Amino acid sequence: MLRPLTKFTPTHPQLVAAIDDVAYEVEQLIGICHHLTNHGPVPVGAAPETQRAIVDANVYLEAFLLHVRVLSDFFEARARSKRNGADSTMCW
Repeated sequence: MLRPLTKFTPTHPQLVAAIDDVAYEVEQLIGICHHLTNHGPVPVGAAPETQRAIVDANVYLEAFLLHVRVLSDFFEARARSKRNGADSTMCW
């Protein structure tokens, strides 16, 4: 059973300290988005029907979603918890 999420309100110094982490997440998100836009979810030169191409495609898609989730948690956690009382994007 999941325990309820505890509310965390970062202080100004904590927000300032997190700026490098946020910049990293944004940079990764842009890089992955650029790759997916230019090459699609399948790596350049890989045959889409091969298992390796499928695994590689999933890596890019999962990485993209991971960075979206991290940024969403950072920027919208407070609004999301006010709307739903819990983390509505959790699946487990």
